[in-house]
Amino acid sequence: MGTLASGRLLILVGIFAASTVWVDGTRAEDSPLPPNTLPCDAFTKKSDGTWFATRPVTFDVGNAKNLNLDGGAITPKSQVLGGVDLYVLLDAKCGKTPA
Repeated sequence: MGTLASGRLLILVGIFAASTVWVDGTRAEDSPLPPNTLPCDAFTKKSDGTWFATRPVTFDVGNAKNLNLDGGAITPKSQVLGGVDLYVLLDAKCGKTPA
């Protein structure tokens, strides 16, 4: 392979690597949080990764207002509120360290 062909191959590899980083950097987990009034002190995360509301709570997520939650387990995709997975929102806003 000549020097010119090697140079083109390196450029293509570089473009592919840069585009892969950009795609990975735009995954849903990395998206900014929607405006919300989720009170972290009303939730706890157990060692199995499940979130629980420790008390009845009312909050806003995005354009969804006055959402009520009385309890129960919150697992991935179990509750989508205001178009947002509550589990993902809790992890992102309130931390990932289990109690």
